[in-house]
Amino acid sequence: MTVASPLLEQFLMVNSGNFHYNIVDRGVDGDTFFYKVAFFLMDPKDPIPEAITFTFYEDSSNGESALLFVPENYHYRCDTRCIAEGKFSALLMSHFNQKLRAKSLIS
Repeated sequence: MTVASPLLEQFLMVNSGNFHYNIVDRGVDGDTFFYKVAFFLMDPKDPIPEAITFTFYEDSSNGESALLFVPENYHYRCDTRCIAEGKFSALLMSHFNQKLRAKSLIS
């Protein structure tokens, strides 16, 4: 399992709500570390849960660490400092429900 930075780990523990998460990939692009995180809800009836993926970027080029994220299928980075307490888990649920609706339209 890939290890997160302390800043990302703290953010995920505090803000993931009912979602479980796995860090599935990490890398470096210049001064920026990136982490791909899969979020999912555990369901005993579904052995392979549906997951949504967010990419987190940690940049400390200006001496202060900033944690940004991009939901799957989005292109713009959002700063975690701009998300009110408790709102990130609501954002996760919204993206999760969108993915489930899209999947039901295809099937």
